[in-house]
Formats: sequence, structure tokens, C-alpha cells
Amino acid sequence: MAEAQIEVGVFGGSGFYSLLPDAREVKLDTP
Repeated sequence: MAEAQIEVGVFGGSGFYSLLPDAREVKLDTP
């Protein structure tokens, strides 16, 4: 089986990003 890459989006959270080693913050404009 081929490996699948999964992108995970985290909305909100305080300190949760520290659990993800390669996390990066992306700011989005929402209506």
C-alpha cells in the first residue's frame, strides 16, 4: 500500500500546536 500524506488543520487551540513537530500557522480571511 502506498503511504498517504495527510494535512491536518487545527482551528483555535492554545498550546496544541506544540504537540505537532512540523506545525505552522496559516492565517485565513473568513467572511
